[in-house]
Amino acid sequence: MTGLWAIVGSFRASKKAKDIADEKGAAKTRKTTSEATAAEQATKHLLEEYGYPGEDVATALLACGPSLENCLDFLEQKQLAPDAVPEVDSVVDEEGWAQSVMLDLGFSETTITSALERFDFDFSLALTFLLYGDQERRKLEKHVKRHTSKQIMPAISMSVGEKEAQYAARAARDLQLSVQVVDLGQYAGNTANACFWLCLAAGLTRSGWVPSSYLWRRLSSFDAAKASAVPTEGMPVRDSHVGKLAVQLRHHMCLGDDAAMLQPRVRDKIYQAFAALGARGPRRTLALYKHWVAKLATHEFADELVVLATACELRVRITCVPYTRPGQEDWRISHYAPVACDIRVDQTVLLGNDDVHYMWLNTPAP
Repeated sequence: MTGLWAIVGSFRASKKAKDIADEKGAAKTRKTTSEATAAEQATKHLLEEYGYPGEDVATALLACGPSLENCLDFLEQKQLAPDAVPEVDSVVDEEGWAQSVMLDLGFSETTITSALERFDFDFSLALTFLLYGDQERRKLEKHVKRHTSKQIMPAISMSVGEKEAQYAARAARDLQLSVQVVDLGQYAGNTANACFWLCLAAGLTRSGWVPSSYLWRRLSSFDAAKASAVPTEGMPVRDSHVGKLAVQLRHHMCLGDDAAMLQPRVRDKIYQAFAALGARGPRRTLALYKHWVAKLATHEFADELVVLATACELRVRITCVPYTRPGQEDWRISHYAPVACDIRVDQTVLLGNDDVHYMWLNTPAP
């Protein structure tokens, strides 16, 4: 996508004089060339997870840059023909890696460019904005700290009626949908902070989505949940059929070594985004990512990275209407879906989110 990087180059060229003037002061804080970047470290961890020895990983990174796809192709060529020099089209730099991470998550070049311009071409903040939709830089930076925090994120205390009214109004205004806002609570089975999984379970059973043959075995409560009523006010949720399905969905994505978020098809994409979000702070290792996934299985709040991973794994579209605090510009509505996949309109789950707590936005039949 050369168009995006032409914009980046043009922007930076216009600042060249200022950069030169500031070069002396900036030099004091520059990293040594031998220090691995966040991109290189993330790709290195994934290549080692595939079983490649450290020496081969270092060779691939030197030849290809931090592009995981190019490095894997390089190492495969090297295994097939140890005495030959693998062909390399070009060396990818950290910006190219960041672009590929954002494109792989499903964002268009136009959307990426707009986010980069908003945040002076800070790739970490641009990606954070694309995922979370917040307008304030300070709050964007706080979002990413959740992944490494030892504390559980509590639900935000505010008027439920105010949130429900705002979700319904924005769904009508921006999505042309009449919705019923349903709060299913925080608990499913023995798990806490389960609001996303409860809303997902309810939404899936009231949509046109059906599990694939692979998922049927892992989501054995789907049929019973689809045949039963969704628990509403005053009805038990925790041990309902929807509650049981919520636990199965959560465990499929996050529990144990066979969790979907630890499988290469999901892990490679989400871990690179996880690492990119922390580019401005302490490095995010693969071990840290695995620890975060383990917490997600039982008590950790599911943030937008989890929503994206789940949408891709289940092959559904998840649309999230954010709560915007009074006096602020409306946060954008987010749509999560697998890249290059035709998802039918009736395979969409609609949610409301106040930065921590999810509610299900049901679109009842007329």
